[in-house]
Amino acid sequence: MSVAVRRLKERVSNNLKLNMVYYLIVFFIFIVGIMAGVYSGAALPSSARSALSAYVSGVFDASTGSFAISSIFFQALFSHAMLLMLIALSGLSVALIPVSMFALLFRGFLIGFAAAALINHGGAAGPFALLLCVVLPCLLIAPCYLYMAAGGMRSGVECIKLRGAAQNKARLREYFSKASSAFLTALIGIALETLVVPLWLRMVAGIA
Repeated sequence: MSVAVRRLKERVSNNLKLNMVYYLIVFFIFIVGIMAGVYSGAALPSSARSALSAYVSGVFDASTGSFAISSIFFQALFSHAMLLMLIALSGLSVALIPVSMFALLFRGFLIGFAAAALINHGGAAGPFALLLCVVLPCLLIAPCYLYMAAGGMRSGVECIKLRGAAQNKARLREYFSKASSAFLTALIGIALETLVVPLWLRMVAGIA
């Protein structure tokens, strides 16, 4: 094991130990959002199911055509950036933590709803599309959401304890430095998602 990998492992381990309570809270909220999205996607009325089924079929049909990669990337970037910015706000004040948790809950809901839509209305291609287009991108992007949410909650709580202006400035500087790193990592995930998902959709379109 290289020195860089060992250091990264130690940093991740120390971060988890230091923020375990916060990670448990944000992970629970994230899972609740996913489950709510799955339930909502599965409990749609028949008219909405027909419309959703037609939409999913249209996505698979469109996958055989050309994709405007730049348009998809900027739409995905804007969507993720808005939610990540809302999550980052929790680091400014404890009063903004509910906003961060709502953004995390909403992101989980979107993932769960997309999963339910693909499974219930994607036909034979649904499970493959779920794995390739939802699960795999989430392996890189979702940890960034959880990291920022847990770090923001910790920073928001600490703002109550740290009364001095100098201490709060140092806290905010450290927090936003870490949040920026997480955002850049998420940006890499979004770029990969934008480039790879259309290719995977083309691959699974023939199964539908």
